[in-house]
Amino acid sequence: MGVYVFRWQQLKYYLRADAKDPASDHDFGKNIIPKMLATGQQLNAYRFDGYWKDVGTVESLWEANMDLLADQPQLDLYDPNWRIYSVNPTRPPHYVWDQAEVSESIVSEGCQIFGKVKRSVIFPNVVVGANAQVSDSVLMPNVTIGAGAFVHRAIVNSDTMVPQGARIEGTEKIEIVTGNVHPGQKGEAT
Repeated sequence: MGVYVFRWQQLKYYLRADAKDPASDHDFGKNIIPKMLATGQQLNAYRFDGYWKDVGTVESLWEANMDLLADQPQLDLYDPNWRIYSVNPTRPPHYVWDQAEVSESIVSEGCQIFGKVKRSVIFPNVVVGANAQVSDSVLMPNVTIGAGAFVHRAIVNSDTMVPQGARIEGTEKIEIVTGNVHPGQKGEAT
């Protein structure tokens, strides 16, 4: 729904009351804010006209990352008038092996790419092994994709190892991979 600013004591009161309500969905937009309005609390809104996306579902998180890969993304990471301030730990530059292929992707620092990466967002310290194929996917930090593995339409969670030859393929919905995948395993890992 957005970014919220609350007085801590007031927020704590409404969160505790909501936690005790068995009929509540425990959602800011459906429960907390309407209860605050019903009790006469003052609420203010700021209309934002730039790029914004609710990433409360797996599909919308995947879509937001894929949005960055557009020829002219709505969220321009290089816009000097809209700087993004973040902590950037010192990491080695990314490395792309001379036999690797990377296209239509964002590859962060510290990555080592030995296979093929197409239309994907690759977070820091990811390794994509030789002959591995990654497409239409989001690889979170510290992921290792083993040699010859295949990953398509997936979000691979941080610190996950997809071993040599494994196949992860999301079709109608995005595949979520977390933990370590076992060789020969298809689909979601646990």
